[in-house]
Amino acid sequence: MTFDEFCQVLRRQWRTFAVVVAVAVLGALAFGAVTGGGHTASATLVVTPVPASDAAGARAPALISATGMETYADLATSLDVATGVAARLSLDTPPAELREVLTAQVPTNTYLITLTASAASRDRAVQLANAAAAEASELVNGLFGQRESGLALTIASRADPATTTAPSPVRLVPVGVVVGVLLGAGVAVGREILERTVRDEDDLRRALGVTPLARVSLADNSTDGTGLPGAGRWDETSLESVRRWRATSQLAADPLRTVLVAGVSGGEGASAVAALFANASAAAGATTLLVECDLRAPRLCQRLGLTTQPGLTDVLRGSALLTDVVVDVSSRGAGSGASVPQPHPRPSALATASALGVIPAGTDVRQPGELLGGRTFRDFLGAVAPRYDTLVVDGAPILPYADSVAVAAQVDAVVLVVVEGTTSRRDVDAALAQLAAVGATVAGAVLVAAR
Repeated sequence: MTFDEFCQVLRRQWRTFAVVVAVAVLGALAFGAVTGGGHTASATLVVTPVPASDAAGARAPALISATGMETYADLATSLDVATGVAARLSLDTPPAELREVLTAQVPTNTYLITLTASAASRDRAVQLANAAAAEASELVNGLFGQRESGLALTIASRADPATTTAPSPVRLVPVGVVVGVLLGAGVAVGREILERTVRDEDDLRRALGVTPLARVSLADNSTDGTGLPGAGRWDETSLESVRRWRATSQLAADPLRTVLVAGVSGGEGASAVAALFANASAAAGATTLLVECDLRAPRLCQRLGLTTQPGLTDVLRGSALLTDVVVDVSSRGAGSGASVPQPHPRPSALATASALGVIPAGTDVRQPGELLGGRTFRDFLGAVAPRYDTLVVDGAPILPYADSVAVAAQVDAVVLVVVEGTTSRRDVDAALAQLAAVGATVAGAVLVAAR
């Protein structure tokens, strides 16, 4: 994963990332409140020379070396000192536990030992520090006296309640932030890997290798049947996205003339997308024919307020002519709300192609897959496509039926329609595999905003 891809993951998973960081910070505060609410007090011991024999004086430099000072610090927090503190203060705490609250440090290049004690209260911390300093002094001086070392460990300063400290719980916040960032990034990447649905254009491009062509919202467009989707019935962002898609497809080295628009598993709104693309093509000045080829559940003409018969199936079965089924909707414009023309014989419909025509699905048939995969449909495309600049086919969903797969092999390219946060990646992969099996070209996919 590149850095740019990682940043895209964090952008998509920013809520998860923020929640994990917040939980880590709160956890650090809670841990600090539980473990760091005690008080600490410190007493200072110093190693000083005392009158001694010449032999003892000669050993003194070695005894106050860095190693020697560390030894005295270890003795100051030994079990013997803890036992003496418990006896001195009449405590019931076991010496082993008492030893855990004592620490001793030797400041660099000094003959000092800082002895620190921790306790729940300020007074108790002071008592422990002073008692430990006294016990450490007696222990070490007893050892020095037995061996005439020429040195003594004395108390330089006693612990004072005014100098005690109570660590703030916020001291662990930086640690919580660091841990939260690392965990948040890990959780975000993990969710990205385990995510099963297509959520945005990056998913299409990176995870599925499909070119995102447009992003549209179907939530606010009406279906009152007054005309094709247009500027008055779609948000401008969706319209502009489809216009850009159409312009890009025409600027390619080999512009697409016949395009199948189909959903993956159904319910994506492919018919609306096909109608919007056809409308954008006609608005750009290209003669366009929109063919309702979803014979399983035809919705396009119902959406446009057109009757469905006669239509495509009637032409394919020889019971109607092309001139009988092509409906010229050019006069309706982009959401103009003009009256809806009904199918009627148009002897010159194919002699002079309309700016925007529609062919309804036609009479119901039992086996639409066989009808669309046969030679008759291929001949139909061969007769219609040359007369229009753009032929848009509204197909059935890929996975449930073989209809669109049969059509896909006969058009220039296929455009998939997926719904963000709903269409699964596995389904898109399966649809791509079926299309690849028949040698279909997938131009890309249109992402429909979640409704």
